[in-house]
Amino acid sequence: MKISVFRIAALAAGVLLGAASAMAQPSNPASTSAASSAATVPMLINYSGVIRDSNEKSSARVTGVTFLLYPDQLGGSPLWMETQNIAPDKLGRYTVTLGATRSEGLPAEMFASGQARWLAVQVAGQPEQPRVLLVAVPYALKAVDAQTLGGLPPSAFVLAAPVNRGDTPAPPVGSSLAPSNGAPPPVSNVTTSGGTVNTLPLWTAATDVESSAITQAGSGATAKIGINTAAPVGTLDVKGSAFVRGLFNLPATGTATSTAGKNSQPAAFTASVFSSATSTAVNQSFRLQAEPAGNNSATASSTLNLLFAQGAATPAETGLKVAANGQITFASGQAFPGTGTVKSVALSAPASDFSVSGSPVTGTGTLGLAWKVAPTNANTVNAIVKRDSTGSFNANNITTSGTITSSTSNPFAILATTSSGTGAAIEANNTATSGLAYGVYGTTASSDFNAVGVYGAATNSLSTTYTFGVEGRSNSQSGIGVFGFGTNTSQSFENFIGGIQVGVWGDNSADYSAALLGTADHGSAIMGENNSVTRATAVLVNNATSAWILQTYGNAGTCGIETFGDLACSGTITAGAKFSRIDHPLDPANKYLVHTAIDSPEMKTVYDGVTSLDSNGEAWVTLPAYVEALNGNFRYQLTAIGAPGPNLYVAEKISGNRFRIAGGKPGAEVSWQVTGIRSDAWTKAHPQEVEPEKPAEERGYYLHPEAFGQPHEKGLAALHNSQQKAGMQPHPHSVRTVLP
Repeated sequence: MKISVFRIAALAAGVLLGAASAMAQPSNPASTSAASSAATVPMLINYSGVIRDSNEKSSARVTGVTFLLYPDQLGGSPLWMETQNIAPDKLGRYTVTLGATRSEGLPAEMFASGQARWLAVQVAGQPEQPRVLLVAVPYALKAVDAQTLGGLPPSAFVLAAPVNRGDTPAPPVGSSLAPSNGAPPPVSNVTTSGGTVNTLPLWTAATDVESSAITQAGSGATAKIGINTAAPVGTLDVKGSAFVRGLFNLPATGTATSTAGKNSQPAAFTASVFSSATSTAVNQSFRLQAEPAGNNSATASSTLNLLFAQGAATPAETGLKVAANGQITFASGQAFPGTGTVKSVALSAPASDFSVSGSPVTGTGTLGLAWKVAPTNANTVNAIVKRDSTGSFNANNITTSGTITSSTSNPFAILATTSSGTGAAIEANNTATSGLAYGVYGTTASSDFNAVGVYGAATNSLSTTYTFGVEGRSNSQSGIGVFGFGTNTSQSFENFIGGIQVGVWGDNSADYSAALLGTADHGSAIMGENNSVTRATAVLVNNATSAWILQTYGNAGTCGIETFGDLACSGTITAGAKFSRIDHPLDPANKYLVHTAIDSPEMKTVYDGVTSLDSNGEAWVTLPAYVEALNGNFRYQLTAIGAPGPNLYVAEKISGNRFRIAGGKPGAEVSWQVTGIRSDAWTKAHPQEVEPEKPAEERGYYLHPEAFGQPHEKGLAALHNSQQKAGMQPHPHSVRTVLP
């Protein structure tokens, strides 16, 4: 809500006239008293304005408005202030009498000095409005002391009437010196026994002036007023008690802006304690002040904060504060005394499982409750069973005369382990002597890939005998028997004991072994085929960081895929796009050199960049240190940037891995490109054949048959697939004897 000033009305001119009239009255006590009563100057100022809300609309509701008088247009503290509840009309207009909240009105000395005064208006909950300069009429308040001389009434300076002695000739009749027919005015002699310097005078009687309890040190803006003290240390220094019969206002230190709020003036409280550590008195300073909260936000508010400091330090926040809604935030570590009628608190628990300490508590203390044997999911005697994060627990023996049933969606319905060298983790005996009996029977109803009827594992790495994690058999001629993995079996597992019908086996868990191994003399060691559009024919996973997922070895080279998805081969890679990585020509034992390959009938490398010419129109271009070790037969290209450079040329060819450009304009930019033909050791040993002939068996077939309008069967991929399948027909083979 804002106030729009449309008129400032001050004291009427009659104030001056009334004051002058009062001084012109006769000195007769009765008439003087009557005149003084009739001409008393009201210490009030009329002021009019308009109250508007934040949308610049007039407001007619009752509103609290504070009026302040300042000595300056900006900054500083108010000399006077009061708050009134205003009831404007429907257009927001109002008229208020400043000073009406006090019986004495405005302070008489407010305008006595003749200095400028600025009026500010602040609506409750809104910033203070710009100050307005009071002009002309309000200074008529100075007339309040027009009846005094130096603060004393005129009667103090009236001389006593002289004694009429007989030897004094009478003045001529009609002379202006002739005595008046009226009675002479009464005489009042003002007496004083002497004043105290810097002390304000006090009328102790109608004709007696003495020193008061009020003193003043300094003058102007640095003046300090003391009450009951001759040496005030502040603007107002009161020694003794005080009664404030009205609002005690500590205004803000300034007007808030969008970047910063303003605190209120603080209220300070100081205690003095004697410190045995320093053998001196130390001040204990508390401070209360209002502080902005959430400045420049939709929820802007404030809090009342408590600050504290010792000695000469500046008080700092204690953490105790009261919000605008009355909620209190306490300092860190705040403790509250308890209330109630509880006299004692005790704790009891089953002695077989718990131990109790500290019971009962009758004052302050701690109750302790401890397990004798903590709950666990491990196999611990007398421990209460506690399931682990998967809902499982461990036990030694579980005895039952019935059936143990487990129905779950977990990977294992029953999971058992044993450390016995002669036993089994799970032992099942069928004592029937006839019939279709099973010692261990496991089934799966799933038709999905990887479904298993029975799963087992042999994990003892110290075993020197043949052990099998799982041994199984499929009656299907095209089925899969399951064989486990172990250690020290190989010799290509007794010279490839099975045939192609072998679906899965594991062989040798020792170093440099494989959990899944395929061996063949003339066929594919590992082969997989499917027709799925969502499943890969082969999935290879290595969960280690920076390790090989797939490695191939030949008599003259290697090729592998790393966990980062990188393909690394020591030979030539044939592809539509590729990178090259070789041993670094300058440090082949410790570094690699990686380049992006560019299709070309030559093994060509490219280097380019932009350089600026010096004041001679020249520039040296420095190339990598390996350039001359890797390449030969260099070719150059120069292009001027920003303006033509018809005279640009290569002044010196590459030598010491750099070349020089000349013929340009000083300061011009030049784009340069250098190509070289690889001439390193590997390239010389493996020269590129640009147009090789296809092998006889691949003639008539295409890498990309569809690009040439040929059917899929004319592709090399289809050719190689048919070659892999050729001759792989089932044939009789011997197998290891197994249980029926």
